[in-house]
Amino acid sequence: MKLLLTRKYCLDRTIGKLSVNGKITMYILEKAHKLFNPFHHCIPEGIYKVVPEYAEDSGWSLSVMNDSTNETYEIKAIQGKKIPDGSSLVPVTFFKEKRKPMYSNLANIKLRDRVFLALDEGEEVELEIVSETFKPVLKSCLQKKECI
Repeated sequence: MKLLLTRKYCLDRTIGKLSVNGKITMYILEKAHKLFNPFHHCIPEGIYKVVPEYAEDSGWSLSVMNDSTNETYEIKAIQGKKIPDGSSLVPVTFFKEKRKPMYSNLANIKLRDRVFLALDEGEEVELEIVSETFKPVLKSCLQKKECI
């Protein structure tokens, strides 16, 4: 199964559309691009392997792993209004007014179940992360806090 995450970068966060077989299934929330925050930023673009993980205290979850660098990042539901750590992808069902993420836990469960079903059928699950056109940043855009 191939997942495609198409991102749009904003000053305070990164918002993406997650597609399976060309159909948008949910949205993804991450920290801002490293251009805006060099210390806490979204994961790099590229192709990642989606792998299940088990922890005694939290149960089953998903992670994405870059085979060439062995870097691993979590896929997890958002807790409250906090934007996730730079090392995680947060599935959300939709965004309400003022870009407020909604139903993150539900989206996380749906994604986890879909990936586990594919893995049980012997499929390998990959996530490709790409951006919409990345435009040069103008000072006027930075002041207005627009997405680029």
